[in-house]
Amino acid sequence: MAPLQKGQWNPQIGWNEGYAIGNAQLDEEHRKLVGLLVNLNDFLVADGFVPSGEDFATIVSYLVDYTKTHFTSEQSLMAKHAYPALQDHIKLHAVFVAAVDGLSAKVKAGQTVDLNSLYDFLFDWLIDHILHEDKKFARYLREKGVR
Repeated sequence: MAPLQKGQWNPQIGWNEGYAIGNAQLDEEHRKLVGLLVNLNDFLVADGFVPSGEDFATIVSYLVDYTKTHFTSEQSLMAKHAYPALQDHIKLHAVFVAAVDGLSAKVKAGQTVDLNSLYDFLFDWLIDHILHEDKKFARYLREKGVR
């Protein structure tokens, strides 16, 4: 992703119906996660990409908390339907959670955060995960006749 400049919107951040996996609950949660990335981007654009202050910490904290809530929800649904790749999926989630926990700790400690790396990781990981891993789960549910 190209480096962001003050006042520049990142057009790659936003919900796209191509991200929908066909499960209403998970699609709504994914929309909310993407929306939180939009909120983060909006805050940084308005604030000149200075990742500091209580508002920034609150946005990051909410993103981290909601991500964990979503992962718990997704994993519960996978367990309920005996998804054979559940343990692998849990491991993927754990990698992401460790990274966002690290980000959150940096923000809370007032440390500098590399915004380009932040976007590359958060957005690219989330969308790649939805398009590949979560769509595999959605196919599994459809094959089982679950809507």
